[in-house]
Amino acid sequence: HLKCICLYLILLFLTQIQCPTCQFVWCFKCHSPWHEGVNCKEYKKGDKLLRHWASEIEHGQRNAQKCPKCKIHIQRTEGCDHMTCSQCNTNFCYRCGERYRQLRFFGDHTSNLSIFGCKYRYLPERPHLRRLIRGSVCAGKLFVAPVILVLGLALGAIAVVIGLFVFPIYCLCKKQRKRSRTGMHW
Repeated sequence: HLKCICLYLILLFLTQIQCPTCQFVWCFKCHSPWHEGVNCKEYKKGDKLLRHWASEIEHGQRNAQKCPKCKIHIQRTEGCDHMTCSQCNTNFCYRCGERYRQLRFFGDHTSNLSIFGCKYRYLPERPHLRRLIRGSVCAGKLFVAPVILVLGLALGAIAVVIGLFVFPIYCLCKKQRKRSRTGMHW
């Protein structure tokens, strides 16, 4: 189709593209962030060096961590493990690179016994045991919560049924006692 070919040729000459939603500028040719003054081949070589540098461990931590959403490298110079990406506002853990999840029933990323907890926070050297313990806690919560709910509903229903029978009897006894004190009999 002639229209499609023309659009393709125009896009070949336009290498700098900007996302209308997030304003991120990227290279159409190599699908990487925009690299002003550097051709795509040189940029890819530099990107490979960056990835190698980021994965190196210095002072007990990686040099940089990738954002789990937009994949840009973020370097922590100080502070805690909770990171917020300045590009896409994703919250993630610097130690393991996982996103933070906000599910209070199951715990959050800082919980030792949560299935969503950081793998470096609880038993990092024993991953199978960590998964077994966290899975057991999660299964326990999934089993215990409905049982407690059913027990609560059952006890509430029993209390209502007992109340329906006991309350009228209580009222009759109270009236009878009141009449007996005043000297009136049935």
